[in-house]
Amino acid sequence: MKRWICALAVLCALALGCCAVADGSATVSVRGIGETVTVTLTMEDGRIASVEAVSDNAEADERGAESLKIVADAMVAKNSVNVDAVSGATGTSNAVIAAATQAWLEIQAEAAAGEGWMQPAPAGDTLYQVALLQSLVQGYYDGIVTVGELKRHGDTGIGTFEGVNGEMIVLDGTVYQAVADGSVAIPSDEETVPFSNVTFFDADETCALSDIADMAALQAAMNDVVDRLGANCFYMVKIEGAFSSIRVRSEYKQEKPYRALDVALAEDQTEFDYEDVHGTIVGLYCPDYMGGLNTPGWHFHFINGDRTRGGHVLQVGVAAAEAAFDQTDGFEMALSREAAFQDMALAKDVDEAIHRAETATVGEEPQEQP
Repeated sequence: MKRWICALAVLCALALGCCAVADGSATVSVRGIGETVTVTLTMEDGRIASVEAVSDNAEADERGAESLKIVADAMVAKNSVNVDAVSGATGTSNAVIAAATQAWLEIQAEAAAGEGWMQPAPAGDTLYQVALLQSLVQGYYDGIVTVGELKRHGDTGIGTFEGVNGEMIVLDGTVYQAVADGSVAIPSDEETVPFSNVTFFDADETCALSDIADMAALQAAMNDVVDRLGANCFYMVKIEGAFSSIRVRSEYKQEKPYRALDVALAEDQTEFDYEDVHGTIVGLYCPDYMGGLNTPGWHFHFINGDRTRGGHVLQVGVAAAEAAFDQTDGFEMALSREAAFQDMALAKDVDEAIHRAETATVGEEPQEQP
């Protein structure tokens, strides 16, 4: 599949206050639907001074041509490439936004490289993300990378599979698939992935956990470590031990036309309760500034000790376990060039839908499993 690999070290560095916004100019072309849009973005005094956008489609409709100027002017007025698409010209608008974003990044990256502060993160210190949680929540379930390729970017992580066909747990280099009946399979390397986060795990910190009553208490214990080490990095965590109780979910594979994730889960989510079970939770922490690409805070998946049951964690009690933290400061992202992905309004606020998809349960009596 065609895809983008976007190195976002510049964005992370700016969010962490490592550098000022640089001046300069860059020109980038992006292929849209039936046209190529070329954007020249100029930065002066740390602000967007001008944005010029042109299309090679001489037969573009009036609304599409008008949208080039509307989006460009909005970026200058807002001093941001994160602007709304123009209704009725979404494809052209998104091409302008994508090209302007890449141009902005090129200006910052060139300046950063010249100043010598932007050093590539070692492979083991990079979080690799496939697409956005926001694209998944809006219903983009087509695979972007294969399982085989995903494993070249990390040995620990979480995610899902094409059509949201179950929950992904990546542990010790093996990719597991917890499907709708709660059982766990090992997918082929040719299976594809619409969303995932993985890294090569290297424990930087450990802590003991005991008598953790629920999810809120677990997150509070995790946040104590994150706050001490630095809340603006990424963290992958492995929590291995005895769980007094755990509620997990999976879901049935979706078929096209895809529905939004919270809508699909309302009908096709399955839940399972386990008591006094040994296993491992794999969790990801994203900093607050990742709200447009993922969800800030924690996201946990579970697999039991004999690797036969698992899923996305909805609720948990920890009897006794050890949590190992991998602090990660690099970030790499793979995106799809497919038209369906490029037409999505990925800046749209879907926080409520994400909350429903990540936390909703289907009832007070989930299925009991042995």
